[in-house]
Amino acid sequence: CMLDNFHSGQGSGPNRKAAELSAMKSWMGFTDLEYGSDWASYKIAERKSMSCNQDNDSSWTCNTDALACRPY
Repeated sequence: CMLDNFHSGQGSGPNRKAAELSAMKSWMGFTDLEYGSDWASYKIAERKSMSCNQDNDSSWTCNTDALACRPY
């Protein structure tokens, strides 16, 4: 895993689960662009954090940060 280079992702959706998935996809897309698909698995990323807020009655926004890892 990368030692200290966190990547971020942001997403939104009609509910928290959808916003979380959108943020994860955003993180994976950015990481893939920067380092390639070997590094873009959110599932194996380390030191993940996710924060979410309900913007109004029908919208959520989430932000995630994580260290990219690649399978060995």
